[in-house]
Amino acid sequence: FFQAEAGIRDHCVTGVQTCALPILGNMGAQNARDRYQGFVDAVKDKGVEFLQAPFEDNKDKGRAVSNVADAITKYGDKITGFVGLYSYNGPAIVNAVKQAGMRSKVKIICFDGEPDTLKNLEQGLVDVTVVQKPYEFGRLSVKLLNELKKAGDIKKAIEALKRSEEHTSELQSHSDLVCRLLLEKK
Repeated sequence: FFQAEAGIRDHCVTGVQTCALPILGNMGAQNARDRYQGFVDAVKDKGVEFLQAPFEDNKDKGRAVSNVADAITKYGDKITGFVGLYSYNGPAIVNAVKQAGMRSKVKIICFDGEPDTLKNLEQGLVDVTVVQKPYEFGRLSVKLLNELKKAGDIKKAIEALKRSEEHTSELQSHSDLVCRLLLEKK
């Protein structure tokens, strides 16, 4: 996430007065609060103004689209970016922004690798997305538990896993992160 944070901070908002609107499922969920706070911390002192507290949709995809449409109606040209913090928020943002004809005026930042988000990223309709590899999380967790059982110490187990030729590139590269940045202003 740190590389994505730097990319979002440095390439999407630096030097530009940005008025962002976060869109998410439910602020009651810890992962939503963490993602939101991570974004807030990443853009601190970078000229980003949040036009309001996050729009919540309570995991209702239809409401996610209407929240974006309502934000566009309420704030119009003040909006220079949307941040979708749940997997389905990216497609919802893209749909509402396209309907409003304002894609060239806003940056769209998403989390998760929802197929429609990745398709929209390829088509240039999403500027940034950060994804995880849940399969790898699970697989490496089991490997780590196995190393922990052998080593009896978490630090030794982590080091053993890192030294493993099979996992060296996975643990030392940024392959667990996909972050596409469009450097030119739309």
